[in-house]
Amino acid sequence: GYRKGGPSFASGHPDALVRSVSGDGIRVTMPPLSVCYDGIAGYRWVHRDRKAAHRDAARSSGRFARSHRATTCGSATATKSLSGPARPRTTAIARWYGLGVDARPPRMFNDERATLIGHLQFQRRSLLRKFDGLTGTQMRWTPVGSGTSLLWLLRHAGFAESIWVLDRFARIYIDVDLLCNDLQPDDTFDSLAARYHRVWELVDGIVTDSDLDAPCRVDDDMADPDLRWVVVHLCTETARHAGHADILRELVDGTTGR
Repeated sequence: GYRKGGPSFASGHPDALVRSVSGDGIRVTMPPLSVCYDGIAGYRWVHRDRKAAHRDAARSSGRFARSHRATTCGSATATKSLSGPARPRTTAIARWYGLGVDARPPRMFNDERATLIGHLQFQRRSLLRKFDGLTGTQMRWTPVGSGTSLLWLLRHAGFAESIWVLDRFARIYIDVDLLCNDLQPDDTFDSLAARYHRVWELVDGIVTDSDLDAPCRVDDDMADPDLRWVVVHLCTETARHAGHADILRELVDGTTGR
């Protein structure tokens, strides 16, 4: 795939190839139903069929290549613009196939602590976005025998940060509800989201003020990890459950995206 400057293909196909490069754009051939996401703010992916290509070429002021080859062998042709303002990350293909906005994780440099907290926060917000526009019934719906639901994932995320950082590492007194991992009859999105926010504010404060090499005392038969390990573990744990939430949300109403 074309990687100059960092753009990437999210088509799921390894055979997406650059066809040609010119001053007006980059032409890419990929299998049908491919999805291309912006790799850099200001770059745009535009899916073209034969009629759209001729129509856009007629309107073009030089931003896109004027020569548009017809699609061949069932492949779709896309043109990547190298100019124009930054656009939302919902592409034409994404809109056509009902895909959601795909948020990107933050990029940080030369600051280990900020990188750890930044990635954890990205996963937290990715999880919370899965609830947008759903009813309470949809949030409690589960398609699996284990009972996993969106609302339970939200309770569990708060529980995981509480037990690892507040209880095991900081050894501070916390409300017993924060150590409860079972969905309660009166749990709502508003109550659990507020609980989650309170927890991560405490967690972020502790991680900011503590030595990442400091040990976390865990009462089990394994070696005690340090705080750095704990934060990495919470990043992977939250990302894992955000992925579960991705699938649950898509099953509920077809919405996708991070």
